Amino acid sequence: MKFRTARNRRLRNYRRILAVALAVSVPVGLWTKVYRGIGQTWIEGSAGGVIYEMFWIFLVAFIFPELEAWAIAMAVFVVTSLLEFLQLWNPTFLAAARETFLGKMLLGSTFSWWDFPHYLLGCVLGGSFVFLLQAKILTPKTFDRF
Repeated sequence: MKFRTARNRRLRNYRRILAVALAVSVPVGLWTKVYRGIGQTWIEGSAGGVIYEMFWIFLVAFIFPELEAWAIAMAVFVVTSLLEFLQLWNPTFLAAARETFLGKMLLGSTFSWWDFPHYLLGCVLGGSFVFLLQAKILTPKTFDRF
């Protein structure tokens, strides 16, 4: 019974930190789309991709805490890369979805090879954060095992 209680406490703390990371990544990601100032072109066009990847990694880790951080990061990179390639295809239903704010934020609107390095950077940063969080919080301590 003590192990289960300690495990539940670890999961609660893990999810609490990921909830904060999600709560921070959403407004920061949206801010990158409206930023005006020094480095505007890069922040508006590329930094959002880094935050986008991190957001999805945090969300998947929050929902499925038992998955390994690097497996999550790799899966997010593959899925978002497929979404990037999907921007080359313009059927009417996707064009209509991309005209909405949410569709534009989730699906994107234009294909760019330059997005892939930023997706990779976001996956490395997000995966590293989740990896360290899992090691620090989810790994049972010696006294929690009994």
